[in-house]
Amino acid sequence: MHLDASLQVAASVALGERRGAVVAIDPRSGGILAMASEPGYDPNLFVTGMDSAFYNELANSPRKPLFNRATNGRYAPGSTFKPVVALAALAAGVTDWERTIVDNGVFRLPNSTREFRDWSWTAGDAGGQGVVNLHRAIYRSSNVYFYELGSRLPVDALPRFAAQFGYGRDLSIDVADAADGLLPDQAWKMGARGERWYPGDNVNLSIGQGDLLATPLQLATVAAIIANRGRVVRPRLLLHSDANLPEFEAGEEPAEVAGVGPADWQRMVDAMEAVVHRGNQGFRQNGTAWAYIGQDIGYRMAGKSGTAQVVGIAQGEEYDEEELDEFSRKHAWFTAFAPVDDHQIALCVLVEIGGRRSSVAGPVAREVMDHYLLARLASLSSPATALAVEPGTASES
Repeated sequence: MHLDASLQVAASVALGERRGAVVAIDPRSGGILAMASEPGYDPNLFVTGMDSAFYNELANSPRKPLFNRATNGRYAPGSTFKPVVALAALAAGVTDWERTIVDNGVFRLPNSTREFRDWSWTAGDAGGQGVVNLHRAIYRSSNVYFYELGSRLPVDALPRFAAQFGYGRDLSIDVADAADGLLPDQAWKMGARGERWYPGDNVNLSIGQGDLLATPLQLATVAAIIANRGRVVRPRLLLHSDANLPEFEAGEEPAEVAGVGPADWQRMVDAMEAVVHRGNQGFRQNGTAWAYIGQDIGYRMAGKSGTAQVVGIAQGEEYDEEELDEFSRKHAWFTAFAPVDDHQIALCVLVEIGGRRSSVAGPVAREVMDHYLLARLASLSSPATALAVEPGTASES
């Protein structure tokens, strides 16, 4: 199997007592390196036997230890969806990297009084990110920029584009019972609710909210596809099959993501790299994850934070996250890949009721990345490794 036992343990340790999941993938092969869901349980109990009282305790626990959040937990992806939205808009020709808007913290559709707010908005302080281009909209995670972008995209253009990344379907080859998630469009809404698709649906979808749902496995796959600059890999557990294993048919790899050129892929990677590494730039100028994981990192990581809102908020309303009951707080996401120019691992971290995105899920991602990469990178740069290079294989200077 592709699973790395040491990394699997590290992922569970990094989550600690939090409810959530970590999925790590080798972007080059699609091999699943780790797939942790917490809280968990000792699977040996199902072999050695347990009494019905203990099983009922597991089954009825509000922490749901029997539920595999990594493959079956469906959550709004929040701002982790923004890179896909940006690439869809570039492919559709409705924006470019230089186009700017003024983000004052609030977006309104034409002829509408409904307000769509930026995450930085507070009553009495308009918030917002100021003058924003696409690069800054990614590393600052400007909701207003993406609201405006979503309003410019043709209806169903975004769902059609996002489907190429595996949203709304299970791309995995051999992960049993992995959930499809939900990728809403006009046809789905009419069939499920008997309602037409409104402009506000496009706006909500553009920041990964509304009816959009994805699993941690799906978001790790998206990170791998971006790391590959559009080459789609299908997640898999098995390395290969033989006569002693059930038939394992990988099938053909899906085509590369259509409509995005090499230059746009590279600029997206650069923007996601700034999420982690852009710092010391002043108020509302740093990458959203830099303060939490980017200041002393020993390799280059590209990432995107996200928050999945659990409860609705009325226009103009403020609330204190700490005053909400535990199960009404936001979920925190972080997706990433590293090293940027030699991607060896792509991952997704979900922390249920984690609140602020980068401050909670980001350090978990950093801990897992460090465990997997630091020893490998150190061995590649050690004198012993350099001496082991065969004659004629070293690059010329």
